Amino acid sequence: MKKVILITNIPTPYRIPLFNELNKQMLQEEMELHVIFSESGYQRRKFEIDFSQIQFPYTLLKGGTITSNKNVEKTYFFYKGLWNALNKLQPKNIIVAGFSAASIITASWCSRNKSTFSIWSGSIETETRNISWLRILLRRQLIKRAKSFIAYGTLAAKYLVKMGATEDRVHIGINTVDTNFFEHETAKIKNNSQEKRKFTFTYLGYLVPRKNVNLVLEVASLLLKEGSDFKIQIIGDGESKNSLESLSIQLGLKDHIEFTGYKQRSEIPYYFSNSSALLFQSDFDIWGLVLNEAMAAGLCCLATIHAGATFDLIKEGETGFIIDYNDQKKVVDKMKWMIDHPKQVEEIGKNAATYIHENANLSVSAKGFILALKK
Repeated sequence: MKKVILITNIPTPYRIPLFNELNKQMLQEEMELHVIFSESGYQRRKFEIDFSQIQFPYTLLKGGTITSNKNVEKTYFFYKGLWNALNKLQPKNIIVAGFSAASIITASWCSRNKSTFSIWSGSIETETRNISWLRILLRRQLIKRAKSFIAYGTLAAKYLVKMGATEDRVHIGINTVDTNFFEHETAKIKNNSQEKRKFTFTYLGYLVPRKNVNLVLEVASLLLKEGSDFKIQIIGDGESKNSLESLSIQLGLKDHIEFTGYKQRSEIPYYFSNSSALLFQSDFDIWGLVLNEAMAAGLCCLATIHAGATFDLIKEGETGFIIDYNDQKKVVDKMKWMIDHPKQVEEIGKNAATYIHENANLSVSAKGFILALKK
């Protein structure tokens, strides 16, 4: 049985199901998965982990982290103890997430121990425009030494090729979550409720400047002036929460906006079941797993042009809509159309669920990893 190590930062509710599926498929290929996590969690992450759901062997390091004082979204992992863990496990193949301290340690360890490594990456060109030439050089060197690559999606695959990877060594392990959970749990709640509600938009994510939640409030104010009747539920927490609540009051949106606070994964289907559509307005995301979750739940999504997931998952007018949220008039017009055409919006949501079910499930994602390992 060939041992394969996967190295990543922390265990999360959305990664554990993927690793469970990957472990299942690896066993069928006479490979054994062992996951090394650098830490159990870090400051900004509020999700709860049920370790009993883990179906694969794993090692939990005390690798150390530091969070930037200037940007709470940036946490750096040191992966202390990783070298010793690799010495103990003696893998022949390693999958390492991204371009990090773990990638450098892995490349060095593999060189000394005649092992190979693959890079699992979501990086896209937009993200890397302002990084230093030194980091670019480091990435090129890591790519040159890697055996193969698993990309989150199409844009991540293109970035890897641009940085020096050959196309035949790049495989897409579509970035996703346990889509069956969101599909079935949301449907179950919907089927048990006959209550008729006003058209409800949902935002789900951290309340930080990069997510541009202020744009949601601004377009809501304009939409209200158009005479539309609607509700927006904002699910999440973060440094911008207080300022957003104040802005909501200033714009006269008190009766139309609900701030629910942070919700655990198990609670999300309830809010999706009360929703008509998702607003995904981030000014940058290398992916954006909320899109996978909402589409799986059958929601029509109004997705930003600035996210990797939009490029792979949204087929304009079929599985959702793509829009630049900085063009507020277009956003207001599209939201008004959605409010006025609930049946069409519902059909698009059904198309979205079908697309995710067939093209972005855990099994499809894991197969991309298997193909990369066979290179």
